[in-house]
Amino acid sequence: MSLIKLQEEGLLQRQAVGGKAHYLSILHHLEIRIPLTCLIPPASILKSDLEEYAGWASQVAGSNSSTWQLAVRSSAVQEDSPVTSFAGHFHSELGRYERLSLLAAIERVRSSGPAMTVILQPLIDAAYSGVAFSCNPLTYSRHEIVVNWTSGLAGGLLAGELPGHVFRMDLGGSPTEGQWPNESIARGIPRQLADVARTVQEHLDGPVDLEWAIDRDGCLWLLQARPVVLPIPSRVNLTALDRFAALAPIIRTHPKVRLRRHAIETGVPMAPATVETCTALPPERTEYCPPLGHPTSAVSIVLLYPERVDDRIVRAFAPTRGGDIRFFITGCRRYSIRRYPEATAVASTNTSILTAGLKNSWVAASIQQEIWPAFATGILRRSIDGYVIDIALGHFVPKGIVTASTLVVSHAGEVLTASWRHQESAFHFVDGHVVEERPPSEQLTLTSDQVRSIVKTLAPMLRSVYEDSAIEFGLLGNPSGSFSTYVIDAAEGDAGNLPLSTAAISAGVISEGTCRGQVATVELTKEGALDRHFFDRVSSSNSDAAPSIIVALRPSIELLPLVNNSQAVGFIFHEGALLCHLAVVLRERGIPALVGTSDELALLQEGAMISVSTAGSTPRIILQTEVS
Repeated sequence: MSLIKLQEEGLLQRQAVGGKAHYLSILHHLEIRIPLTCLIPPASILKSDLEEYAGWASQVAGSNSSTWQLAVRSSAVQEDSPVTSFAGHFHSELGRYERLSLLAAIERVRSSGPAMTVILQPLIDAAYSGVAFSCNPLTYSRHEIVVNWTSGLAGGLLAGELPGHVFRMDLGGSPTEGQWPNESIARGIPRQLADVARTVQEHLDGPVDLEWAIDRDGCLWLLQARPVVLPIPSRVNLTALDRFAALAPIIRTHPKVRLRRHAIETGVPMAPATVETCTALPPERTEYCPPLGHPTSAVSIVLLYPERVDDRIVRAFAPTRGGDIRFFITGCRRYSIRRYPEATAVASTNTSILTAGLKNSWVAASIQQEIWPAFATGILRRSIDGYVIDIALGHFVPKGIVTASTLVVSHAGEVLTASWRHQESAFHFVDGHVVEERPPSEQLTLTSDQVRSIVKTLAPMLRSVYEDSAIEFGLLGNPSGSFSTYVIDAAEGDAGNLPLSTAAISAGVISEGTCRGQVATVELTKEGALDRHFFDRVSSSNSDAAPSIIVALRPSIELLPLVNNSQAVGFIFHEGALLCHLAVVLRERGIPALVGTSDELALLQEGAMISVSTAGSTPRIILQTEVS
């Protein structure tokens, strides 16, 4: 007997009948409706068995006819595997056949690959057909089912010749986006498809790609099933350009990865990093050991994919040595711990980050970045006159929670203006802990040559890919002696050069515009800013309350939710940084913001109605108290 009747067999193994036939046998085992199916093994002698094929076709596809509507499909061992689909690599065809043309079709399919099993099925008279993914095939999201459908048979759709229609639904089959056929025979099919997709997904323990058809009587048939091919799990140290090719495409394009590639290409120093991609939780690893020659005070672990969980960036700091920091800090009035690590080591922290990602996606990736013990960090940005630098002792300058000094530097690296500001506190990393320090000098100053060296080191990053970005950097060494500059991160914004002149910057302008509203004072908490990220999504408010001009100590990222609040029409700060995250967002939104003088701030009584202007040919601040 050279024919295998699939419905009469048990589960068929891939190595015996190929991937497509293997998954069809699973569908039948799960009691999911599939067409009557027979298999022609690779060793069959086709011509001598032709009568057997014709007899089967007459039984299932038209006993009163000498021709039969059939699907003749490939089923190679390497086809439809969890690591590669080989979609379209082997020959399959649909049509009307008689004895000799059927034999020719079988031979064509068999010759399209080695050790090929051939599948024969009666052709479904389809009203609609298509493919359904139990996850989003582009994002690997676990929370939606994506269907692509067309009228009639889906040959043109599967071949890429027809665009078809895209229909999205939740896991229960309720539509979320797109169009579905309005005919009565198609009603109820989305829920059936969702049920089938979940059943097969649970059996295979991974997302699946299903080919389906609805016949003229409204019955749903499954024609094919296969796993969605996920990125291969990997752990890649981003130490050289050739290492980036080992990353999955969806990871390779992430901003943090692109930044590192560009830093290597331009020769700009950056702390080491490792990217881990997984489709299940990684095995326990040997604990982290800092590389020789690299001072490391913490490791920052960020979820790269999915980029957000519940609209927030997922990040944690991890210790590298496990020292008892509280023992050294206790009793010292100069230091206080502001944030403890969430776990005791890098490996356990990384596992918790990846776990958060895998709850939402079939693929998760994290980046483990060493944090060097910088004595100062800052932000560099191109401006109308050259460059602007915000810089302060310690870390977290982009969050706007420390007092930063502002410098305007010419294209040649000459300091045009410098506002060195008194700094009462600074944040550092000590073995994964965020420690707040009362600096001994309370003010950072750099010489013109030191500023010029910072610009010279970082300028290559700003000449092409990052010309519209702000570069966050750190300084290693001694402020009174030699130090080295390295890149920490980059943030896009302020399309083109920073749209403020040196005169406007000197006048305290952060974002140009005019506004009118009631004074609303906001007290800041540094702890709240430590937990917020620039790329967190924040919902907007539609409150009917009066427009407000927010007054705060500094442009902390903690104020980001107020930017989306339709009430907040302007911001006034006691002190400010031009390049911190909040300042960038304010300029993007066209929300006026400025640093007030002591006399102007004295006029700002809670609830008072005021007008603010930071625009005009001569940048200046106008505060006019009005009667509410």
